[in-house]
Amino acid sequence: MELSSNEIKFNPHNKPTRFLILFVRGSGSTWLASLLNQQLYFNCGSETMLNEEFFATPSFDIQNLYRGYKNKIKHIPDWAEKKIIEENNVTMIFMFRRDTVRHAIGICRKKKLPPRPRNKPGNPLYKAGMGNAFSPDQIVPSGSISLNEFKQELDFIKEERQKVGLFHEKFIGAGIPILDIYYEDLLQDPTQVVRDVYEWITGTTEGFAIPVLNAPDMPVKNTSKDLTEVTNLEEVKQFVLTQTDLPWYE
Repeated sequence: MELSSNEIKFNPHNKPTRFLILFVRGSGSTWLASLLNQQLYFNCGSETMLNEEFFATPSFDIQNLYRGYKNKIKHIPDWAEKKIIEENNVTMIFMFRRDTVRHAIGICRKKKLPPRPRNKPGNPLYKAGMGNAFSPDQIVPSGSISLNEFKQELDFIKEERQKVGLFHEKFIGAGIPILDIYYEDLLQDPTQVVRDVYEWITGTTEGFAIPVLNAPDMPVKNTSKDLTEVTNLEEVKQFVLTQTDLPWYE
């Protein structure tokens, strides 16, 4: 991929101008993409099946110099995966979660999100559990979760991690550099995580702008970090301690 003179000026480290953020559900990918899009020259789109245009010679649109997507691995066709490995011309980032229990609780609670409008012909509402909350009034209130649903989510999370992990290992084995991001770190210090991603993509922290965390149209955490919002928390805890080999973090 040959850089234009403008891109050389704004990309002094000659880094690939295409990037991908591959993620597991509930790892904060929408939030990270929104924060990254506050940076000059960045455009991170939502889930999109990769096509040839993504790999084409970049345009002279400097405002979208660093362009990528936050994608699930299902959006990476075999031919695109092969191209990334062979040409090593896409900056790769993976997003995970450490705490499986909170992850499953969060997904169960997220499914209680009320439907909300979206701009898509023929389907004007998000289904419950889809999308993200974008204002405090959309945050899921306290309530119980189904143990059956919780168990199903634990199984799904395990399966998803295995699939994403194999994808991750394939790129590592091929010598593709990868930056791993964890949801827990993003919650703890979002500015530092965005700075790390910015530097990973551009090769420098020069030009990095402190993100505005409460900007309009920014996603907010769907549920409270306080697990006592789960009204049958003790029941869930006993299930984890007696029916799984997972640790329980207070």
